[in-house]
Amino acid sequence: MSYRLVLRPAAEIDAQLARDWYENERAGLGPEFQGALIACLESVLAAPLQRRLAYRDIRWWKLERFPYLVFYRVKGDEVCVTAIVHGARHPARWQRRA
Repeated sequence: MSYRLVLRPAAEIDAQLARDWYENERAGLGPEFQGALIACLESVLAAPLQRRLAYRDIRWWKLERFPYLVFYRVKGDEVCVTAIVHGARHPARWQRRA
């Protein structure tokens, strides 16, 4: 089955804020974060049901090299990303979006 990616607006904001933060820390690190995020999203689309449920119908996938998690739900042929947050963040930050 082929899945279609849907990024909720809050998840897009999460990604942009993280990218900007890394870019401010060191020039060129922002695009590296973005590349890791794209690779992660490609992995999610390739096998979205591979991960166990984290909360209700939400699953998660960790980025390579960066301590960020992508939280998503699978609805039919859609993979809906609800949050992209630092792994040390309190779970309530992404659970409210469930």
